[in-house]
Amino acid sequence: MNKEELEYLRSWDTLKETIYLKRYYLTPDLIYNMCFNWGKTINIARSPSIRKLYTEYFTYFENFKIEEYDFKVRWYSLEDIVEFDIPRGRIDDLKILAAVCRGILWEILVFKTNIPCKICDEDLRSLIDKENKLYLCCDKCNYAEFINGEPIQEIERQLFPITPGIQTLYQLKPSNVI
Repeated sequence: MNKEELEYLRSWDTLKETIYLKRYYLTPDLIYNMCFNWGKTINIARSPSIRKLYTEYFTYFENFKIEEYDFKVRWYSLEDIVEFDIPRGRIDDLKILAAVCRGILWEILVFKTNIPCKICDEDLRSLIDKENKLYLCCDKCNYAEFINGEPIQEIERQLFPITPGIQTLYQLKPSNVI
């Protein structure tokens, strides 16, 4: 592990402690922005291998404004994100931390429905393509289907998180994960 990687690991430890100390006052968009801002620092690293982590884990989230994804009902628990998703112990692998941080961004941004996966029973995430065609996708087993329940063999388009307006339009109910 080189000196620059250690700097990023330390900055994660500082962020983690800040989140934990402020856990009772945090909102989803604050946690999202704190994690994404940490990810953005990776993009300015001197090391190409560290910058590559930004490309792999964070570029997807660049153009989303978390304020536009203010769903009235949550499908996740902020307490669980702070207590379980943000690792309490020390992790000495920057790639693992980037994956953890990306997972937190995904959990907060991408609406999880109460529609169970036909393969593994996990609740499906809802995403749309550029034409606003709705896709339901499983985080766990990668199963995907259209809103009418028709399975999708292969997704050839980039998908984006749905907005609260799309959720209302399709009358999607949030997962009961909380």
